[in-house]
Amino acid sequence: MQRLNECEDRKKKQIQIYDKYKRKWNLVLTKSVKESETIHGLIPGSILLTGMLKGKELNESMDLVNNAIDGNTGFTIVGTIDKMGRGVDIPPIDTLFLFSPVRFR
Repeated sequence: MQRLNECEDRKKKQIQIYDKYKRKWNLVLTKSVKESETIHGLIPGSILLTGMLKGKELNESMDLVNNAIDGNTGFTIVGTIDKMGRGVDIPPIDTLFLFSPVRFR
């Protein structure tokens, strides 16, 4: 049960940090699809982009990104590091949040 509380506490802290430092064009990266989906649910209006999105869902998410860029309205993209960490070029992004748990000895 303690691990669950630690996980929930970590998410709450992450969202507090996000709220404090977010800017107009944000990218939030997590380690897993499940965590991305959870964080996406905690950030109103965010756009989910993960490797699990295919076809219509992926096109809809990309349309939201492109419409935000065209309309200069800003966005927060929540995605997995494997999907968004390499080879993605979205020039307006001005803030990067790494929400992956890291553990050292």
